[in-house]
Amino acid sequence: MKTGIAELVGAKRGRLRVGFPRAGTSSIFASLFAAYRERHPLIEVELVINDRASLEECLRDGTLDVAALLLPIPDEFDWQCVRTDPLMAVLPASHALAHQDNTSLAALAQTPFILFDEGYSLNQIILHACHRLGFEPQVVARSAQVDFLVELVAAGMGVAFLPRTLTSRRLHAGVRFVELQEPDTQWRVTLAWRRGQYLSHATEAWLALARELYAQPEMESLTDC
Repeated sequence: MKTGIAELVGAKRGRLRVGFPRAGTSSIFASLFAAYRERHPLIEVELVINDRASLEECLRDGTLDVAALLLPIPDEFDWQCVRTDPLMAVLPASHALAHQDNTSLAALAQTPFILFDEGYSLNQIILHACHRLGFEPQVVARSAQVDFLVELVAAGMGVAFLPRTLTSRRLHAGVRFVELQEPDTQWRVTLAWRRGQYLSHATEAWLALARELYAQPEMESLTDC
């Protein structure tokens, strides 16, 4: 009986440490965070923003309980799917492919690339796909800021790549968003934790709420990782 009471108190007053990458997931997890705080107001939530390598290291050493990571996930972690989005090529409005319904990396091979800063998982998705096609893109600029990437594209510097979920709020007269039709380039977001670790009640509640929110009927096409 005492154990049950202690577990209830722990669930109400626990602490949760969640890691997020520096770009791309705020629009997904803001609603989860708000719903979690409403249901579990006494649980202290610590949010950590960092690059992929640092988030993985924090999961390993127990500094974080759970982190948002893009697939593929190393075998040392367990994970559950959150969302899958296609990537969009962000092209200058004047680009020859800007008014196509979709495009490919091969078609963009001669266009300069604008990527995120080093350490961003999205870069690896793009670069690995380019290498599979046998070319090394010309990278002319990097930034950690999504809005700045879009502005660089509008200025005619090259092509950038964003998950579709990030494009709806960044409409710009100088750019066009064209779906990238390329195998293994989807933006697949998960929640990951160290395999075999004890999951606190606060962590279990976070994962359960994520499954609840991202299993809604209108999200079905986006949640198959």
